[in-house]
Amino acid sequence: MDGHGGVIFELYLACIGIIVYCFPYSVLVYIIVPTASKLEPPIMVYV
Repeated sequence: MDGHGGVIFELYLACIGIIVYCFPYSVLVYIIVPTASKLEPPIMVYV
């Protein structure tokens, strides 16, 4: 630990980045899965 909070700041940015990066995909999955489940067995429902 170097004591200036750099690690905590990097974790904070990483969490924000993951949320921003994953949110559009979660919306797409939420839209696509019901449609795909009508066409084929729901394989990606657990994602």
